[in-house]
Amino acid sequence: MKLAKRMLALAVAVMLVMAVLVVPASATLTPPFYSHVCGFVELYNGSTANGYVRAIQAFLYHYPYTQTTIINGGGIDGGYGNATESAVKIYQQKKWPNTPSEWDGRVGTKTWTKVAGDLIKKNVGSETYLNYGNGRVMNVVINGSSHSYYNCNTSGTRDRFIVTR
Repeated sequence: MKLAKRMLALAVAVMLVMAVLVVPASATLTPPFYSHVCGFVELYNGSTANGYVRAIQAFLYHYPYTQTTIINGGGIDGGYGNATESAVKIYQQKKWPNTPSEWDGRVGTKTWTKVAGDLIKKNVGSETYLNYGNGRVMNVVINGSSHSYYNCNTSGTRDRFIVTR
């Protein structure tokens, strides 16, 4: 019995160390990616900015507390309906647990800033991705000083155009 408890404690300790190593602080977004994402347009239930909606849905698809809500609402479909609003509220509750006034289901500057803080930049060959953990949320095509953002679908491939900054 004592051996089993020790093994369980060791397994938990290893998992905690692995969780810290998965997203090192040095991998967080840097300029200009961070400021670009923070400046994305405001979204709310009924928004028609399809590329931006797909981007937040792709992020929420990979965020562990909201994936089921996004899947049950139709997946990454570009429609900002009740399911996306609910998933955004769940995300906001996790980010601002003691501030219910922030749980409005809208994706404005404050929420985009939290999302940007959760994303990491990963280069795969000549491709640049903004990921949550290992899940690809956006693909960025860099051409000189121009950055074109595309959301990624559930398989992690580039899908719809969002914006060029």
